Amino acid sequence: MSGSWFKAEVGSRSFEIDAHGDRILLDGRAVDASVAKVSPNVYSILIDGLSFEVTVSENGATTQVSGINGIVDVELLSRLDLLVRETKKTAGTAKAEDIKAPMPGLVLKVQVREGDAVCAGDGLLVLEAMKMENEIFATGNCVVEHVHVSEGDAVKKGAVLVTMR
Repeated sequence: MSGSWFKAEVGSRSFEIDAHGDRILLDGRAVDASVAKVSPNVYSILIDGLSFEVTVSENGATTQVSGINGIVDVELLSRLDLLVRETKKTAGTAKAEDIKAPMPGLVLKVQVREGDAVCAGDGLLVLEAMKMENEIFATGNCVVEHVHVSEGDAVKKGAVLVTMR
C-alpha cells in the first residue's frame, strides 16, 4: 500500500487510515500492522501485537467484517468518495453553473467527463486563443454535469463549455 488514504466508517465511529509502504497511521498515530490472506475471504490481521482473524464479504458499498466482536459493517471512503458524498448532500441546494469561454478559441483538450467530481482549481479543459494555451479551471468543488464541447471545436466568446453542479 503505497500512498493510500481513506476513511473507515464503522457505525457512528470513523477512522482515518494513511498507509505509505510499511508505515501505517491510524488517526495520525503510527501503528505496527500486517495483513495475511488465509483463504479467499479470510484474513489474519496483526495490529500492535494483537491478532485478529476476520472474514470479509462485500455488500454493495459496505464491507461486512466478521471477527471477535461479531459482524460489523465497514465503509471505506477515498478522498474522491468523500467529495462526491459532500457534493450529493448539497446537490439539492446547489444550482448549475455554466463555465463559459472567456474568449474565442479552439478546444485543444477536454480533461473531464460527465459525472467527474472536481475540486476548485482542477483543470477542466485547454482552450487555444491567439496562439496561447489557456487552461480553464473549476471554480469550486462540484460534479461535471455536462461537457458541451469536444476537442477540436471552435468556440465563440461566452460559449458554454461545461455545466457544473
